[in-house]
Amino acid sequence: MLSRCRILAGVALLAGFLTSALAPAAELDALVPSDADVVIKLNIKQVLESPLVKKHAQKAIKELLQNEKAQTVLTAMGLDPLRDLDTVTITAAGGAKNPKVLILLRGNFNADKINSALESQAKKEQDMGKTTLKSSKEGRLTIWEAQNNKDPLYTTVASPTAVVMSPDKAYLIKGISDEGRSQPSDDLRAAASKIPGKESLWMAAVVTEEIKKQLESNPQSKKYASSLKAMTAALTVSEALQLVIQVQTNNPMVAMELKTLADQMKTIAMQLGALQAGEALAPLVQDILGKQLKINADKTTLSIDLKVTEDQIKKIIENVPKN
Repeated sequence: MLSRCRILAGVALLAGFLTSALAPAAELDALVPSDADVVIKLNIKQVLESPLVKKHAQKAIKELLQNEKAQTVLTAMGLDPLRDLDTVTITAAGGAKNPKVLILLRGNFNADKINSALESQAKKEQDMGKTTLKSSKEGRLTIWEAQNNKDPLYTTVASPTAVVMSPDKAYLIKGISDEGRSQPSDDLRAAASKIPGKESLWMAAVVTEEIKKQLESNPQSKKYASSLKAMTAALTVSEALQLVIQVQTNNPMVAMELKTLADQMKTIAMQLGALQAGEALAPLVQDILGKQLKINADKTTLSIDLKVTEDQIKKIIENVPKN
């Protein structure tokens, strides 16, 4: 009997370990550059399928896409955003002054139709004496350069499931060439692993040495700078809105100090929020921030959790000035 109990206990322990080890986590796309410090991912399909959006925003989204000009462009490209777009991922690397940015759309794309539609648009512009849109070939890729106020944006259909964009052509080409070969940093992957991965919108960011230097130059954040490791944020749209923010440090004392600071900011936010909201919404804002905004520190992590219910969202929408 004792032996059987030990076996069952061992099986339970192993099951618990496997459940923990196999728990879902946010995955970094194969096209996330190896030098990325920040990753932001929007799960379009998840948002569109959420009860909250279906009830309160789906009609407005469909009406927006029914715009005649938008429909002409989308039809020419063979693209239905509600059906063909799955996710949008934005990555950033380098300093805040000149960041390297990559934008990745995942979904179902017809390269021939998209390139043909862009060629038609480029020809129309040329006939009008404009050169804001032009193409070039890089191996198998057709890369489109669009000028907006002299700032270029380069776009290419990298595969039937990926459209990639960047303000830097060389960075765009390198990103596609390195797909799946160069892994992002251990720090960024560790930060992303803290996110379950089923959220509507999530962000993972590494606190780089440059950011630490910037924080050290500010008297209010100087004492925390060297202890900060990463920050994550995750927004889930379902029947309600759920926002979870985590700041990861290497020092339990710093995590507690950050909690104290966050508690102080919460009190200020409640006061200012009530004033800004006006008489009708002030009690609701106080209730949301006072009761539903939770701040905790666990070992080396500061966690901020906020939930806004469907009824509260409806009340906010109803009381927003129409003009």
